[in-house]
Amino acid sequence: MSGAAALLPMSAAVRRWRTGLFDSPVNLAITVGCIAVFVWIGMPLLRWAVLDATWAGTPETCARSGGACWAFIGEKLRFILFGLYPPAHQWQPLLALGLLFGLCAASGVPRLWGRRLIISWVVVLTLSLTIMRGGAGSQPVPTAVWGGLPLTLLMSLIALAGAFPLAIALALGRRSTLGFVRLFSITFIEVIRGVPLIAVLYVAALLVPLMLPAGLTIDQLLRAQLGITIFVSAYMAEVVRSGLQSIPSGQYEAARALGLGDTAGDSAASAAGSDPVICHAGARGAAGHDTGGGDRDFRFPERGAGRRQ
Repeated sequence: MSGAAALLPMSAAVRRWRTGLFDSPVNLAITVGCIAVFVWIGMPLLRWAVLDATWAGTPETCARSGGACWAFIGEKLRFILFGLYPPAHQWQPLLALGLLFGLCAASGVPRLWGRRLIISWVVVLTLSLTIMRGGAGSQPVPTAVWGGLPLTLLMSLIALAGAFPLAIALALGRRSTLGFVRLFSITFIEVIRGVPLIAVLYVAALLVPLMLPAGLTIDQLLRAQLGITIFVSAYMAEVVRSGLQSIPSGQYEAARALGLGDTAGDSAASAAGSDPVICHAGARGAAGHDTGGGDRDFRFPERGAGRRQ
């Protein structure tokens, strides 16, 4: 009985696949065509990447084999991972890389989301920068020789962390009723989104030093980091704005019915967007209102209920 019950989900899955792939002549032709293309492309790729590949040897061996030269990857693996970072100190970026991967893994666990995770982001990113820079008993390593995977991951995470608050401000500014704030936010977002990232990095690396006063310099890595952060914030601002636009207008009306101001009302309506009935009383605390019950939840009035006197 239990064995037959265990087979039911599998048979249902097979039935769905069969229905989706072979239920009509058109689907059958598409399926056979995709398999033919996969075999036509996949077999030469398998031969080049695995069967005829060179896994160890000299450049001459790679040239004679005609396949992929994975020996080159093994020879240059340290350079790919760490760039020009001094070999004697490469344990530092390796340690920073482990911390960053751990931070990414923790951020993917929903039960860890909260204030502690935000603090962990600040601590881990600061600690990774300190480890990469060296010092405190070890020789300081200039940013000019940083590179490889640790630097790429570090700059990406710093850009995401730094862009998020800026994106919220830009999204709120684009929805603002103040003409100057709204115009500035729209101009900033559309201009940044209208140029490629390479152009932003070009400005940060080459043009900014030319525009600085004589004797004033900004670290090249810091300029690139600011450019990436600004670029990411423009795209993230549109994500935040689309989320705010998806909240029904009734949530904002309910927040104002509770006596919340514009800023606190937006916060309360945004929080209630994920749960239309209950919103945490922390929104009232942020607005300076006495919740009278610590962390108790408050409920928005039902549709049609009278406004608070």
